[in-house]
Amino acid sequence: MGEVREAMVDRADVDAATLEAWASWALQEADALDPILSGQVLKHLRPPDLPAPED
Repeated sequence: MGEVREAMVDRADVDAATLEAWASWALQEADALDPILSGQVLKHLRPPDLPAPED
């Protein structure tokens, strides 16, 4: 995130409020994909609970 902010410092076509709004959105998106924060890690730590085979 810091690299993006640094790269955008001298850009006249993107104001600080727009950049901060984007940064907030980007962090929320990243958190949603993070397997720890989203809780998805638990699905992958345990073997799947499969139904018993039918005879």
